[in-house]
Amino acid sequence: MMPLLMHPSKVHARRWRNVRPTPVAALLALIGNATIWTVATMLGADFEVAPSPSSAMHIGIATVTAVTVVAVLLGGLALGVSAPRWPQAATVLARLGLAIGAVSMIMPLTVHAEPGTKIALMSMHLLTGIVWWLALHHQERSEPR
Repeated sequence: MMPLLMHPSKVHARRWRNVRPTPVAALLALIGNATIWTVATMLGADFEVAPSPSSAMHIGIATVTAVTVVAVLLGGLALGVSAPRWPQAATVLARLGLAIGAVSMIMPLTVHAEPGTKIALMSMHLLTGIVWWLALHHQERSEPR
């Protein structure tokens, strides 16, 4: 439990330590997903998806960037809120993020899209979950006990 009268620099350092993996995970996931998008596009994936036959949309690099960063930032927000009060937060949120990445791979299979687009989108979902898990796992192993 954090004492009520603690020097402000220590409070800031403690909070920063809790969310430190978030910007790293966001950057690495973004680089990985942008690479997947670029390579898939070069190989002919059109990234045209249609949740229903009458509503098609194009998934461009801006969409990939926004969804990747927002997903990781939501995880970072959950980590920042829960870690000061719950010592196992990083472990649980790392596993939860990996599980969400794995389970959400099903989503591209539910839309109308070409196979290359589906495979690329599935890869992006899994990559984001893996990067999140690795970032939190690395932080946990590098912190003194």
